[in-house]
Amino acid sequence: MEEEYRPRMPAELQRGADAVARTAQAAAPECPRCGRVMRRKDSRSVSWWALFGRLRMRVARYRCQPCGLRCRPLPDFLGVEPGRFSGSLARLLVLLAVVAPYPLAARLAGLLLGVKVKHAALRRARQ
Repeated sequence: MEEEYRPRMPAELQRGADAVARTAQAAAPECPRCGRVMRRKDSRSVSWWALFGRLRMRVARYRCQPCGLRCRPLPDFLGVEPGRFSGSLARLLVLLAVVAPYPLAARLAGLLLGVKVKHAALRRARQ
């Protein structure tokens, strides 16, 4: 089953993340400092690693004119940091890094999870 469905999972995951992004970015957020509605500054393309591949999307950036606070609500809502691992993948990688040396954990991540990762990335995820 995994051999049949694994190739389709990145596209399905991307489609689901895009749907969440559309609803999450539909309205401008309120500034946590002053309570005013923030203005959209621009949007940038960001990516991060998930269990079934790399996710890419455009993320809106907002800025509050009066107090100067900046934010990107979508990554905060999804609980990810651009360029890093998603939370669920990071937890699995940390489990591997705890029970095995980093080089072996990196090879196990490739065999068990189908994710190519360097042992230095495992060290950062564990910390």
